[in-house]
Amino acid sequence: IPKTIKQKTSMMALLICGLGALFYCYEYFLRISPSVMATELMQSYHITAAQLGNLVAFYYYAYMPMQIIVGIFMDRYGPRLLVTIACFMCAVGTYLFACSDVLAIAQTGRFLVGFGSAFAFVGALKLATIWLPMRRFALFSGIIVALGNVGAMVGDVALTTMVQHQTWRQACMMSAALGIVLAVFIVMIVRDRNSNIPKEFQQDHINESFGHVLSGLWQAIKRKPIWFNGLVAGLTYIPTTAFAELWGIPFVKQARGFTSHEAAITVSMIFLGWVIGCPVVGFI
Repeated sequence: IPKTIKQKTSMMALLICGLGALFYCYEYFLRISPSVMATELMQSYHITAAQLGNLVAFYYYAYMPMQIIVGIFMDRYGPRLLVTIACFMCAVGTYLFACSDVLAIAQTGRFLVGFGSAFAFVGALKLATIWLPMRRFALFSGIIVALGNVGAMVGDVALTTMVQHQTWRQACMMSAALGIVLAVFIVMIVRDRNSNIPKEFQQDHINESFGHVLSGLWQAIKRKPIWFNGLVAGLTYIPTTAFAELWGIPFVKQARGFTSHEAAITVSMIFLGWVIGCPVVGFI
């Protein structure tokens, strides 16, 4: 885009990017939900802690491989269609997880949630590149991650309260309904083209061939800084994934004798650190 054409941050741009960030917040909420109801899940499905870990892992069986190719699909088909389908898929997977008494169907539900969740962060970033000035990309990236961890904090505290006063199935049903509503808003509001930029200056990624996109991916893979940054980011995030997102609340309850509510608040402080730190780093 020529420097003479200034990208404007309109209310529409903020709304569209905000919906993308909200989907990431929602998927993170779903991601950590089993940690809140770990005991109830083991009782309902008559499984051990190891089997519970395997049930939760079905999320990552879909999520991790999709991270490799989701960007290619995002460039090829645009974020509006993919994010809408992904959000709907998360809702359907959560519904299956909530209503089934069969472990295999619950695993399928978590797999669907993981598959849909894979599009959330990349989709939000893609919308930011379309609708926001590049000088604000780092800040918005930090805000996206912060909102995701807000979803984790809300999930820890709010879901704990809901499970205590209702059942874990009812809590998941309400989460599924929330996803359907969000998917409707996304398909109604999100657009793949920025109306503030003349069409001749917009890159038409949607019409690019898979060969061209794969060529760009290969060029990125060959760059050493990308591998180094990925390694640092991965090692930084592993403690949050391995501990806070699943075993944090059960561990604090057993090791410290905390109540469910106290344990949820304690573990949510890990996510609070991300909420504060990510926008600050993005701003810097």
